[in-house]
Amino acid sequence: MVMDRDGYQESDYNFSAEMLQSMITELTRLINKYSSSYWSQKSTAVRLVQLITEHRQLIQEELTALSLGQRTLTERDFLGPEERARRRRLKAEAEGIDAVEYSLEEKKKHFEYFMALEEKVKATRREEKAREREEQRKLAAEMK
Repeated sequence: MVMDRDGYQESDYNFSAEMLQSMITELTRLINKYSSSYWSQKSTAVRLVQLITEHRQLIQEELTALSLGQRTLTERDFLGPEERARRRRLKAEAEGIDAVEYSLEEKKKHFEYFMALEEKVKATRREEKAREREEQRKLAAEMK
């Protein structure tokens, strides 16, 4: 949990409006489910509904603060796809680049990065397998 990590606080993490809205939607679904007659007689379900309702209220307050501009998002925050796309468009406009062209360049950079990363992982695996084969060969030679 965030609270268990040294140097981190829960307030260090912010979410975009679309992500907060998704959370609210999911929590509402869970509240409706566990408030149904099937679950309403179970004390654990009743307590769960209370806790989720409180949590949904906190998320709603965070969404309201974000919508009113009382809180702003940074690049380190959890941004949903719509917010990331909006930021790409704004950055492209600020740089005087076509948004589609900017997006393609960004995708190309990501592609190149992940291809290089994949190659590195494959090379590491090959080296590990070679070491394993060498160790097995040495063990087999010792047993003779």
